[in-house]
Amino acid sequence: MKNCRRPLFAFVSLCVCFGAPSAAGAQGRFTTAAEAVARQVITEMDAMRWSRAAALFHPASAERLKATQLRMARVMEQARQAPAHSYRDPAMPAEASRWMDRQDSIARTRMPSTLLAMQLAGVASAGQLDSLPAVEVVARWLEARDDRDATLSRAIAAANPSAQREPVEPPRRVRTVLGGISENDSTTQVLIRTRMVKSLVPDPGSLSVMTLRRSPQGWRVWTLDGGEGWMGSPRFAMGSDLGPQLGQQLDARRDSTLTWRDAAGTTVRAAVLGYPGGGRPPRSALVEVRAPDGALHTVEIPYGALTDLLGYLTPWITIPAMMQGRSPY
Repeated sequence: MKNCRRPLFAFVSLCVCFGAPSAAGAQGRFTTAAEAVARQVITEMDAMRWSRAAALFHPASAERLKATQLRMARVMEQARQAPAHSYRDPAMPAEASRWMDRQDSIARTRMPSTLLAMQLAGVASAGQLDSLPAVEVVARWLEARDDRDATLSRAIAAANPSAQREPVEPPRRVRTVLGGISENDSTTQVLIRTRMVKSLVPDPGSLSVMTLRRSPQGWRVWTLDGGEGWMGSPRFAMGSDLGPQLGQQLDARRDSTLTWRDAAGTTVRAAVLGYPGGGRPPRSALVEVRAPDGALHTVEIPYGALTDLLGYLTPWITIPAMMQGRSPY
């Protein structure tokens, strides 16, 4: 019996010894394959081959990016076409009121084209955007965010064509894949260091994370994220779904009330009215002021006036909050 146990124990020990490296080896294969895709994306972007880079993004992430951009474009176009609402102080001088109306008209005219020029290269309308395949939207999105010297030089030359400039070798962005960590058999996080070489100020580099997920075509980019601004923006996650998340937060706040009291004992409450749900704009905001003697005053602010009010107050809200190290939103 003892002789039987010894071979069995040896067999089990052998399985344990070889089983662990097998799992580690599988994880290594996952991360190696994902890292190869991350390096290929960087190569294609460095060469400005936007379509080839876009083809390496996850189809679901590409569809989500298109939906987000299309939603933004339609909102901007609706804002441009909406009738102007003038919420002005009746005591305002007529010339000042006319000047504000002209500025409002100019802003409405530029609104959709400015947004789309910043978001997608060569796209001028929501209808054109809607007609593009999702992978083409990604390609144009990548192109629009390329901030290399060639783009800047074209803009400078267009602004001042008569100026003579000596050719200068521009700074160059170098991205290096440091390694990957496998969350599971379908998601891998790849760490990337980004440095600017030939810049006036030595760049110690910054880190960003590229999330890759499996797809029928193999590993594909799901999100790009990092403080150094992968695409010219501080943070962008292609696979994020901010619309539904924001809608859920607003739905949860539907029946809430904001209340505060000043030193004199006056109580102020504010709430939204006519909220249809799903993150869509409410009909108005209601502000209720109750004085210490019990007198009640209410003001209903239509949504159009509310957005004007926010724009008017933003400089006072944002700048002090940033100086205090707080988020103004």
